[in-house]
Amino acid sequence: MWDRDRNLIDLHQLLPKPNRWQLHSAAAINDRGQIIGHGALDGVHQAFLMELNSGNAMGVTGCPAMGWVD
Repeated sequence: MWDRDRNLIDLHQLLPKPNRWQLHSAAAINDRGQIIGHGALDGVHQAFLMELNSGNAMGVTGCPAMGWVD
């Protein structure tokens, strides 16, 4: 993701502290600013949905993977 001046933004910097996520890749962003991608929560690989929650902090919701498709 980039800011308005075209500077790269590290999504980890948008997460509240402490943070147990390791975000690996972002796949898409929609008009509401929701970001989907792939990461790991406590070492468990899963898809994530990153979005603003109350107080304008970014929150991440995970969906544990049932398996990988190549």
